[in-house]
Amino acid sequence: MKRDAKVVCPQCGQDYLLRVELVALCTEAILCPECDALWLREGDVGPPGPGSYGVTWFDYETFMKESGHPATRFEVDLKVLEPLTR
Repeated sequence: MKRDAKVVCPQCGQDYLLRVELVALCTEAILCPECDALWLREGDVGPPGPGSYGVTWFDYETFMKESGHPATRFEVDLKVLEPLTR
């Protein structure tokens, strides 16, 4: 039986990605706890595809501030659900 493997952050390569709930926004996302890269859809996790000039991730703190929620205390703003596996 094959076990699902944790997904390493494609941005920093330093930690595993986590499924999280952004409590203030009532939405789920994918977060790297090391570099704070944030993806809103699992399908966007990874480097930009060929011919793409954009990035597929947001900086967690910047995203929360731009969403009108400048507090960044992880224990209040963020609920860790589980590791992202594939």
